[in-house]
Amino acid sequence: MDHNKDNPDNPDDFRIPFGKNDNNRIDEEGDDNYQELMASSTADEEQSPPLDSRPQLPVREKGCQFKVCVKCHTKKKIADFPKHGGDSEERGSYCRKCKNDLAKERRITDAGARLRHYIVTRIKNELPKDKIPEDIHTNLEHYLGYRLFQLKKHLREELKAREGITLVKSFKLGYHMDHKVPHKSFNIQDVTSQSFRDCWHFTNLWMIDATINLKKGAKEDFFDDDEPPHAA
Repeated sequence: MDHNKDNPDNPDDFRIPFGKNDNNRIDEEGDDNYQELMASSTADEEQSPPLDSRPQLPVREKGCQFKVCVKCHTKKKIADFPKHGGDSEERGSYCRKCKNDLAKERRITDAGARLRHYIVTRIKNELPKDKIPEDIHTNLEHYLGYRLFQLKKHLREELKAREGITLVKSFKLGYHMDHKVPHKSFNIQDVTSQSFRDCWHFTNLWMIDATINLKKGAKEDFFDDDEPPHAA
């Protein structure tokens, strides 16, 4: 005789009772509830509209839609902040207006920033858009073939010897940076060509009075000698 059969006190008996009278079948009440639940689920599926016909929620762009500028402390749309580091998802801390204002202030006292801005602006105006690399501003020195401090040194020394003024003072007087050999004399196809480097080499650049530069235009033999006349 098996004394362990159906003995609740026997720790070796792991059978779990499912029904009222029979441990090996679902009881009648549970079976009825199960059938009712399955029937209700099937009816709901039949009444649900197809996925394609259900109204679609608007898709939100990744990230926050607004951002606060750390300079003006104004909440603006994310599109009002320039991209940072080339990552389309990452934006700078300054809004476009504040960043432009800071850049303008810097160009007043920083000769290197002013020269970089001038050269990049000229390049963008003179070459087709598809010929201008995206990193022209940040990697300008790479395309020029020299460092901007060499250009500053050259312009500063040339101005001091010719007119006895500083480079910063020439900016305040409205002087233009001019090509000794006019830009049109070079067959520039893109910024990677040797003609581009020859045109923009610092030995081909100097600072001259704005009125004189406008009269000179693109003429190659405008001056009688190699030096422009002093500003009036």
